[in-house]
Amino acid sequence: MPEKEEKSVNEKTKKKGVKTAAAVVVLLVLCCLIGIGIRSVQKRQTYENHIAAAEKYLVDLNYEQAIVEYTLALEIEPNEPALLDALEQTYLDYAQSLADAGDYEGAIAVLEEGAALEIKPDGTALPDALEQTYLDYAQSLAAAEDYEKSIAVLAEGSAKTGRESLQTTEKEYEELKAQKEEEERLAAEAEKKEKKKEAEELISTEEHNVFQIRFVRQQGQNYVSDERVRELCERIVTLLEPYFAGEFGPVSDSADNPYYLSGLKCLADAYYLLGKYDLCMEKRWQIYEMCGSPAAEDLTLHVIDTSNIAWECYYYIPIEHTVIEGNTSSRLVDEYGTTLTYQSQSADGRSKWEYVYSYNEQGKLISTTETAYYDDNKGVQVNVYEYDSSGRLSKLETEYDSYGNSGWHSEYEYHEGGFTEHYWTVINGVEAGYYQDYEIREDGTAFGTGASYGRYGW
Repeated sequence: MPEKEEKSVNEKTKKKGVKTAAAVVVLLVLCCLIGIGIRSVQKRQTYENHIAAAEKYLVDLNYEQAIVEYTLALEIEPNEPALLDALEQTYLDYAQSLADAGDYEGAIAVLEEGAALEIKPDGTALPDALEQTYLDYAQSLAAAEDYEKSIAVLAEGSAKTGRESLQTTEKEYEELKAQKEEEERLAAEAEKKEKKKEAEELISTEEHNVFQIRFVRQQGQNYVSDERVRELCERIVTLLEPYFAGEFGPVSDSADNPYYLSGLKCLADAYYLLGKYDLCMEKRWQIYEMCGSPAAEDLTLHVIDTSNIAWECYYYIPIEHTVIEGNTSSRLVDEYGTTLTYQSQSADGRSKWEYVYSYNEQGKLISTTETAYYDDNKGVQVNVYEYDSSGRLSKLETEYDSYGNSGWHSEYEYHEGGFTEHYWTVINGVEAGYYQDYEIREDGTAFGTGASYGRYGW
């Protein structure tokens, strides 16, 4: 091929290649533009999906998930004003809903999270809301007079936000706290004085009464119910234990304090009636230490007077089987101060009496044996009293013996609605007597029916 023709063919080939390359470039550009457009559409669709999901969550008041969706949308459109407004408002609404429910700590945590994101670098909505929530939280605590926690909340808020209003309110609540503490101190002092006065009034009015309850129960008389006894004794213990412990103020145990010894006696008897014998002994030992040993003090009893016996130290000395000697009498008491035996005699010494008492585990009298010796032992009479579980007299058996000259025997058995009486005697070897059944009428009188035998009749 001639050189000229070859050159012409080459030029045509080159021109054809250039056109092909240009077409490829154009095609590539078009493809890129199409891809970019598709991605842009997809990105927008994803953005709108997050926005729609967030709005749906807001309808259900699911603020937490709405924030998640708005945050994902923010990654796609970080400068979208409407999105920034929506995210900020969601944080505000979420925090407000928690605060309205009383969860101020949760509201504070939400606002702190939102403020840390700096959704709007120049915005103050979230910091302002955080400040107000701290104030509202502190106010709610102060309304409940929990100033200590209220002050701690304000101190925390002040440290985190630097807001002056929190510092000012903290100082106000510190003053209120001090005022409250002073009021509580004065109220506590007043309450202690009132409790101490109440305890001392109880001692002065009930000390003798408690002894009498104990005394009549041990004598088989039970006119006070067990429920009432427990109620009274528990009140005594509740007041007097703190009293002697000094919880109501200092208590002097000197002779100048008329309540100390009487109160210990009252407390000891209360424990006894409650069946708390170890505590009863503990109080009786304190009484013993105050009164001293009867042997050392030469304590004597000249006149038995049950109306004043509660005030005598000897009755409370906690020494097992202590014998208390008097001019005409002696008494044997157990470790609880309960009389086991009692002996006395007439002033001329011609007659004397002996009493033996038995008790159950509750301190109630089971039986009493009374023996009387008359006229220089020319006759003796024995009375045996038995009591039921309620403390009522159930049986009385009496026997008199004049040492061979004469004698008689009687028995009384008490039951619901009445009692029976059986009496007999032996004179010159002949036995005579009667049997009588008594019914207690509605008017309280007794109506008897029965029979007699031997020499005696009605």
